[in-house]
Amino acid sequence: MEACTIEKKVLSWTDVEGLVAELIRQLPNPRDFDAILCITRGGMIPACLLSEAVDIRNIMVAAVMFYEGPGQGRKRPRG
Repeated sequence: MEACTIEKKVLSWTDVEGLVAELIRQLPNPRDFDAILCITRGGMIPACLLSEAVDIRNIMVAAVMFYEGPGQGRKRPRG
């Protein structure tokens, strides 16, 4: 299995809030949705912020792994 390099970027709380606001601006009508699907390991907090902002109470969660261990990336994700 071929390893891949995963770039990490550290975001501030302000960065995350700004990205969530940008996402909301890109949605035609956020209240047309019944639920939010988020990916664990980074998606939970933005999903909660989005949920509060647009009043969507149903959040579904999926776990995806792009690594095997420290420094051992995967070419394809594993659910």
